[in-house]
Amino acid sequence: MVAIPLRREIVCAIILLFLISYYCINKIKDKEMLFLKLAAVALAHIIFDMATVITVNNLDVVPDAVNRFLHIGFYITAILFVIWFYNYVVQLTAHYSYMRRLKRIGYLLLGAFTLLLLFLPMEYEAGNGTIYSYGPLAIIGYAIFL
Repeated sequence: MVAIPLRREIVCAIILLFLISYYCINKIKDKEMLFLKLAAVALAHIIFDMATVITVNNLDVVPDAVNRFLHIGFYITAILFVIWFYNYVVQLTAHYSYMRRLKRIGYLLLGAFTLLLLFLPMEYEAGNGTIYSYGPLAIIGYAIFL
């Protein structure tokens, strides 16, 4: 297996774990637990990111189904984070009815992407010392959460 340095991801995961533990220990008042949701989905995204970096660089050992599952988790957690973060920012300034419409659009995009997961192929391309996920699934996944 090829060892890929995951220093950035490990540092981000440690920081998120620290913030989550601080939130839980101090029992910060947040009716919707929005910060905890955002931090948890960000942590899940980082874990999926680390796993996909390792699996995509070991395609000869890792089954394609495992790699695809990890990439699906990577994209869905990213899209969920963007939806919840955008909703949080809009919630600070916008009217409630506008907020509901934005939530529907976000979840509609997530649902459409989930359906596309069944049909679009995942491809890989060798790059600058590593292998990257590429192809229609990756492009649409990145386009939705950008």
